[in-house]
Parts: sequence; structure tokens; C-alpha cells
Amino acid sequence: MSQTPYGQPGQVHERRFGVDPMMPTRTSALAVSSLVFGLVCCLPATGLIGMMLGVAGIAVISRSEGRLRGNGLAVAGVILGLISTLAWVAIGVGMARGYQGFKANVFEPTRALTEAVEKGDLAGVAAMMDPAAAADVTPEALTAFRDDVTDKLGKFRGMLQHWPQFNGSGTSQSSHIPLTGSQFVLPVLANFEKGDAIILVICDSPGGFSYFIWGSESITGHIVNVVIMTQDGDETALFKPKATGVPRRAIPTRPKRPTPAAPPNPPPSGGGG
Repeated sequence: MSQTPYGQPGQVHERRFGVDPMMPTRTSALAVSSLVFGLVCCLPATGLIGMMLGVAGIAVISRSEGRLRGNGLAVAGVILGLISTLAWVAIGVGMARGYQGFKANVFEPTRALTEAVEKGDLAGVAAMMDPAAAADVTPEALTAFRDDVTDKLGKFRGMLQHWPQFNGSGTSQSSHIPLTGSQFVLPVLANFEKGDAIILVICDSPGGFSYFIWGSESITGHIVNVVIMTQDGDETALFKPKATGVPRRAIPTRPKRPTPAAPPNPPPSGGGG
């Protein structure tokens, strides 16, 4: 009795293109893992891991002679991993640029301004402020501001790299200093002899705070007021709050519609007599 070369008698068994059709196949674990890591993009390293697993999966599948499948999954994992990696790189570059911009355009000018206030340097303080606000800086106002800050916090020691733990109701933006027009607040952390504090630098610029953080412009020349907040929420301002101006977040009220007058009662119908 004749026997086929690849099996039992009478069984037709062919090998085409180096692939045995009777050999069981399975999905590559590397391909599946690559897709999973490519989809999990919430962590910075997952995209890179997905790319590496996908490339390895494609190489293993191509050498498996048909025993492994999942080439499409591996390719998808590589693509998703690449997108995730590029996105995280862009986020990292943006954060680094923002930090450098904040340090150069906000952090260092605030340090110089605080040191000028402590020295009583009227010209130095005025040079860093908005020209309109600088005209209102008087020796008496600067001395009173410096003495009040020194009495509450002591001498200025330097800037902080971490957020201090506040005990009171203080927030990153003062609720007692009204903002008008295009004004906004930049909080900067500082350390004094008697504790940490937040220096609230109030600036006026149509570009907003992002103009100074991601741009090349310094807050020098845009400062309209300086408020120093202690850990208990106590605030000391260079300029006292003014009642003039339109609040920044004021919402115009809509006039009430007049109530329509009630229609007159119809005259009673006369009875027949």
C-alpha cells in the first residue's frame, strides 16, 4: 500500500511556500504586548516599550515560517507607540521651555524686585514696574510696604522651589486685590526669616501670563502691584486696593423685562329687563 510522504495513507498533505498547513499557528505574544503598550499612553515609557516590542514581534513573526501570526498587531503597536512617544517628547519640551521662561521672565525679576524693596531702592522698584504704576510709587509708600513686610516676615532670604504649606485661607490669587482689564496674577514663592510666603505679582498685559512663561518678554515694565501673602493668609500690598475700574470677571446684568399690565376686566353684561 502506498503512503503519502507527509501523513497516513491516502492523506493529501502539501507544503507550499515553506509553510506546513497542518502545523498549528498562534498569535505572537510580542505583537499583542506591543499593541497593549501602544494603547496605554498615560505613562511616558509605555510608547517606547510598545515600539520595541512591536519591532521585535515583526522580526520574530517574519522568521517563524508561518507558525506565528499577528504582524498587523505589531505594526499597530509600533505606530501607536511612536505617536505616544512623540507626544510625550513634545510635552516634555514644552514643560522645560515653560520652566525656563518662568524662571527667566518671572522668577528672577521678582527676586530683583523683592531685593530692591528690602533695600528701599525707589529707583530700582520704579524701573521694574509699569510706567503708570511707577509714577505712584512714593518714598513713603515704599517705606511703609517694606516695614510692614519686615515686621511680619523678617528679612528676605530667597526664592523657593516648592509650594509652602499654608495654614490659613490664603490662595494663589488674592481675593482682596481687584483686577481690572487685562490684569492677572503671577504667584511666586519666597522664603523669609519668619517663614515662607507667596509674592503675588500683579501684571498688566493683553497677552496674559502665557506671554511671559512661553515667550521671551520679562514682567519688568508690566508690574502694576505687588502683594505679599503670609502662611496665615495675611496680605500686604504695595498699593492699596482701589474701588475704581471694572472687575476683570464682572458679568453685566441683563435688565429685567417690565411686567406686562393685566388686561382690564370686561364690563359686566347688562341683564334684559
